[in-house]
Amino acid sequence: MQKKKCKLPLWQRFPVNPATFLTIAAIFFACISLIPVSKACAAQTTLSWSAPATYSDGTSMAVSGYKVYQGTAKGAYTGSVDVGNLTSYTLSNLVNGSTYYFAITAYDGAKTESAYSNEMSKSFGATYSITATSGPGGSINFPSGTSVSTATSGSSVIKTASVPQGGSLSLSIAPASGYAISGVTVDGASVGTVSSYTFSNVTANHTVSATFAATTTATGHWDDITTGTSAYQDATPSYMEFSPVTADATGKVSALRVKIYQYGSPTAIRLALYSAGGTKLTEGTMTVSAAGYATVSVPAASVTQGATYYIAAQAASSMLYRFTCGSTTGGYEAPNSYSSGLPAALPSGRWGGKLLNASMYIQ
Repeated sequence: MQKKKCKLPLWQRFPVNPATFLTIAAIFFACISLIPVSKACAAQTTLSWSAPATYSDGTSMAVSGYKVYQGTAKGAYTGSVDVGNLTSYTLSNLVNGSTYYFAITAYDGAKTESAYSNEMSKSFGATYSITATSGPGGSINFPSGTSVSTATSGSSVIKTASVPQGGSLSLSIAPASGYAISGVTVDGASVGTVSSYTFSNVTANHTVSATFAATTTATGHWDDITTGTSAYQDATPSYMEFSPVTADATGKVSALRVKIYQYGSPTAIRLALYSAGGTKLTEGTMTVSAAGYATVSVPAASVTQGATYYIAAQAASSMLYRFTCGSTTGGYEAPNSYSSGLPAALPSGRWGGKLLNASMYIQ
């Protein structure tokens, strides 16, 4: 008996019995929708295919169901799922960092199964862990919606989340009431007393840890450069602003603050205290999310009554908009890249600027 040529979808007959030599067709993928999950967990993918309508001789056929095959080597399938008479199916619990190969077969009412369809494959990127350890007196926080596992070790809290290869994750470090950030390390290296940290283009496992120290109970006060609000200075990641302040007492500076005149969107800022000679004494960062005073806890630095110091401020983004100033003169401005950090010494290439509404907290 001469067989007719098959038409798409491809359907290659297999013998059912010696008398009739009837066969069942092999299906053909119409499309494959490869959908990785959005959160860090097992990967998944959705397969879809076209249903065969006729045998190769043109007679109509009735498909009873399909089987989905998968494996991690080309042409070698180690698992299958009978999906019934569906033409789309989602496979889950696939392993990130692996490549999977897929094929479909059809079967008739007698459970006679066709040959494999054409094969398709999908590679799932690897995932990496970010482990955050916080000591007593504060916490390291992951973004809302992140899947986080939590454990404890003594008085420390350990949180772990997964990030897909090439992904990013931003963490915030927050001291509890009565505490200040005393140190943050990333992969064992100090990054100062930052209040946030972002891992970008992740291609390896990372760790971050934070320690906190109880703030002194000694009475302290804010020593202001000015409390005036008659002017403002545009914030920019390309320039640093700094203004002189005379210490009104001898003691330790544990915090710095600057007043935000106008706020656009959450923006990191750096504040630092410099000596009269221009040497950086202490520094801290925070993310601003409102107008008004932005206060940054800093490692303690000694000041002497009557001596002159400088408070410097710089925003990571012009979306902070503006700093409040007490007058149009009395301060300084100098070019500086925010990403490089505030310099170890005040730049000599400076020009006159507006007087920041900023303060240092002396105890």
